[in-house]
Amino acid sequence: MKRSSGKKEIAAAACNPCPYEMAYDVQFQKLEENLEDLRERVRRLETVLARGVLLLIANLIGVAGSLTQQLLR
Repeated sequence: MKRSSGKKEIAAAACNPCPYEMAYDVQFQKLEENLEDLRERVRRLETVLARGVLLLIANLIGVAGSLTQQLLR
């Protein structure tokens, strides 16, 4: 086999993408979209959990307040 190392061949290789490159690009874009969707879902879940924790704390404060009122009577 003859090895040829020339600038023309390197330039030609850079211009002619791998046949699977477009498929990989599409897969990578889909992966990015899926990760962005996952990030958004996690943000929404964190928001819902934060609201739930705040409601739980508010209810516990209310129960503690009503118990102290009953004890002071």
